[in-house]
Amino acid sequence: MPSLLESLAGSLGGSNVADVIAKHVNADPQTVRKGLAIALPLLVAALARNAQNPQGAAALHQAVQRDHDGSVLDDVKGYMSNPNVTDGQGILGHVLGGEQTAAQTQVSQATGLSTAGAGTLMASIAPLLMGAVGRAQQQGGLNPSGLSSLLGSEASAITQNPAALGSITQMLGGQQGGDVGETLVAAGKSLFSKFRHHE
Repeated sequence: MPSLLESLAGSLGGSNVADVIAKHVNADPQTVRKGLAIALPLLVAALARNAQNPQGAAALHQAVQRDHDGSVLDDVKGYMSNPNVTDGQGILGHVLGGEQTAAQTQVSQATGLSTAGAGTLMASIAPLLMGAVGRAQQQGGLNPSGLSSLLGSEASAITQNPAALGSITQMLGGQQGGDVGETLVAAGKSLFSKFRHHE
């Protein structure tokens, strides 16, 4: 069974979705794929960090139960043609808090996206991530503790093996290894260290 991150990467890697996103962030599709390959794991790890205490897990559980049933994943390309950036910005505010600007800047520096482009990319995919979490919660019948454990496992896989991000790039339609893989590993070491599930 694919992980949450692999499922998202698979959804975003199909039907030329990167071409659609590229129009919104003023970048070429390959740069968009690099941005997705870094931003997705970063946001998953940040969600896991927020859910590692009971209060955070309960709040996330309630939020996805109320607002994110996963239906947004039924037509990812259609959604990305007109993403809900406003909703995404609100999600980023909750997930990243005071580190939102720093995360956006680092995604920009690691990929070549403009700072504004990185912000738009992250805000565009945030509702998809929440939809994926909501769907996983429904399918697994997860309570807040179960949701915390799921996200913790995802974050551990990311932080313990940043080199695995190369496979995420491949799923998104990029080339594994080479400059892209090296960029992701270097960015992973600096980005994900602050979002470890266990402080």
